[in-house]
Amino acid sequence: MLFRFPLTAIVALVLAPAATAGVVTTYPSSQTITPAGALPQGNSATITLNAARGEREGAWIVDTGIQGRNVSASIDGYQLGSLQAALYFGHFVESAGRRRPDALMPWDGKAQPTEGRNQPIYLQVVVPDNVVEDVIEAIMAAARTGEIGDGRVFVIPVLESYKIRTGERET
Repeated sequence: MLFRFPLTAIVALVLAPAATAGVVTTYPSSQTITPAGALPQGNSATITLNAARGEREGAWIVDTGIQGRNVSASIDGYQLGSLQAALYFGHFVESAGRRRPDALMPWDGKAQPTEGRNQPIYLQVVVPDNVVEDVIEAIMAAARTGEIGDGRVFVIPVLESYKIRTGERET
């Protein structure tokens, strides 16, 4: 089953910059975020994720502000219902004289200094197998306009997945 769910309420609550206010914007997980300079076009104030049952999907939440200031984040679990979410702090490394995105560090959301002017925070959402009916109802309620073209929800089982880097099997 492919789920498409807007996370507008979560984005409004997820990033709470400490001290001076920065600008918070979102991007799809496929976008590369640089530590400084202009951000790519195509940003949004909301996140819409497409995920199958048992699948993980994510998006970038970028705080653009002053390098070195503290940033903290939290997830309102009530807004997610039975979906599961995690935050990761975007880490940069120096390579060939340039700073580049390197790793996603698991993050508990506690205040931490930003590594660049553009600090990416990765929001990952997991759709558990046991929430199919709840998610179908939520998708249909949010997407239904009563017009032709409202779309369809498909139920497709995901039997297992493998992490390419480690070969770890997940069922």
